[in-house]
Amino acid sequence: DVLGSSTSYTVEKHGHSYSDRVILEIELTVESQEGLISMTTLNVYPDKRNVTLVATAPDVSVLFDGIPYPNGTVIDTLVAFEHTVQVPLEVCDWEGKRHVFQTWSTGRAAEVATFTVPEHNSNLVAIYRVDGYCSVRTGA
Repeated sequence: DVLGSSTSYTVEKHGHSYSDRVILEIELTVESQEGLISMTTLNVYPDKRNVTLVATAPDVSVLFDGIPYPNGTVIDTLVAFEHTVQVPLEVCDWEGKRHVFQTWSTGRAAEVATFTVPEHNSNLVAIYRVDGYCSVRTGA
């Protein structure tokens, strides 16, 4: 219950998903000093943008809030929402080349990072470099 002429509510920036259709429903109830009650509902449609998950190494899935998505997946999410993203530190391709993670397109250098959704559609790119060949271990 809130008394007064105004109030505010802040939506958490992390910890849950806002993909697909999102509506924040606000139910308002007003009671006069005489005990008359009026109720209404207001639907708020938050700003959403598409984020395309990309890795420059072949066959790399990007973990987006702990869920693996294949290269090129487009996710719709809320502007200013914070997501945890993760990729493997290194991978080997089918030719035996070793790809080592370098940085995210946002400038973050750790393979696990926080990504804040910008006010425009964007690509989130995990950038790898080829660093020699993978060592192959054989069983004894």
